[in-house]
Amino acid sequence: MNFYEVTCYVNEENPNHPVFKTLKNIAQNEQSSTLIKGWQHGYHVKIIGFLDGEKVDKYFKLLSSILENEPTYIYSTESFKKKYKKISEITNHVQANEEIYQNKVIIKQITDCYHFENMKQLQLYVFTHQIFDSFYIDNYWKENDILTIVHDIYLFVKLLPDKVISERDLLYSNGYTSHLSHYIGFLNSLKQNDRKRIQQMFKKRVTDDIRQLKDGTQKGNVELVSKLFEVYQFVSKYVDDGMINFHSPHSSKQFNSKVNQSSIRHASIFEDEELKEAVLRDKVLCTNKWILNVLYEKLVLLNIKPIEKFYMNYLISLMRYEEKLLEVN
Repeated sequence: MNFYEVTCYVNEENPNHPVFKTLKNIAQNEQSSTLIKGWQHGYHVKIIGFLDGEKVDKYFKLLSSILENEPTYIYSTESFKKKYKKISEITNHVQANEEIYQNKVIIKQITDCYHFENMKQLQLYVFTHQIFDSFYIDNYWKENDILTIVHDIYLFVKLLPDKVISERDLLYSNGYTSHLSHYIGFLNSLKQNDRKRIQQMFKKRVTDDIRQLKDGTQKGNVELVSKLFEVYQFVSKYVDDGMINFHSPHSSKQFNSKVNQSSIRHASIFEDEELKEAVLRDKVLCTNKWILNVLYEKLVLLNIKPIEKFYMNYLISLMRYEEKLLEVN
């Protein structure tokens, strides 16, 4: 088997279109594949994974036939390019906003480790995606509440080991730290007026949500948590074997560039060699980063708005840290 991308360029205006049911069925029937939604070169959903070449040809013909017989709604490519111009520049994907496809299926065989440093990372990436698919796939392309996801993830977060890396630097190894880091990074990316508005909006809605998390009114999915601990076991082994560190899947140069754009606190931690080494090989921090990066991709399929992702970060951070640690002036 080889690693393939089967990319379906479709407009999601009609979530009941037969192409989406077909994509779900393929992902569920293939043991080493998953679904990802994106915007590069046009709105699309792709199946990625380790697939048999003959089956890939079959899927190409099936999906192409569906779109030929019942094409999705054609949208304005100029409006699309204008909408994604800024994000394509920020993410260094300017080329992906030049040629736009619609109602088209493109197959690509991947001959390297995809976006990863080694094959173990790629396999772990697909495996983590499949975990979330197995629990959430029936809710893709439907309206979903971030709080349902929060209750599942919080159950995992609070069961992870919790230890101090540096009290002086307020740096901790636990499941909450990545949420705190992502939330602070988000605030630092905003203009002051937008930052204050979002902080006030989050504070207004958080009280009842914290109470529910604390009293266990809504139970998280225990089976999902059990599967996520399998990821923790894999990451722990790969850290010991030198296959994964906190930078992964980025190179040190790429990671340092991202850190320097986030916050002074982030940058200062990675300037301290002792702290840097502690974080690089911390199994809990590596695991939570890995899982969250995949979860964020799944939130797109669950139609969760981007701002809700950061509310999740804020809410879970407050279950461990004082409000003052979440403030950015």
